[in-house]
Amino acid sequence: NVDLSAPGAMMALAMMYMKSNDETVASYLDIPSTHYALDNARPDYVLLRVVTRSVIMWDSIESDTQWIEGLLPPLLRGAMDAKTPEEREAQDDASWLGEADVEAIAQTYVNVIAGGCMSIGLRYAGS
Repeated sequence: NVDLSAPGAMMALAMMYMKSNDETVASYLDIPSTHYALDNARPDYVLLRVVTRSVIMWDSIESDTQWIEGLLPPLLRGAMDAKTPEEREAQDDASWLGEADVEAIAQTYVNVIAGGCMSIGLRYAGS
């Protein structure tokens, strides 16, 4: 059952490769970047992916908003902008949501931000 084993597996992976900066392992934990992938990813597991990836890529953590915004895939970057449906339709890029589940995208967006903040807290807790 993936719902039970995924959080423990991600934390075990984080501890095995902690501070290794292994891009190959970290690439398995990328945030979903398509609507289809977002539909199949639980938002709370996205938070764990961000924290696990950050613990592995320890030296890449920076304490600024640009780093956190860089964690967001292009699909989510403009997803929370307040725009009318006409403005979104005129916008021809990956951030237009169309008929997607807006609540799930909002939850994923918030969990990515929360995971980034948690990672900054882990990195700079003692300094």
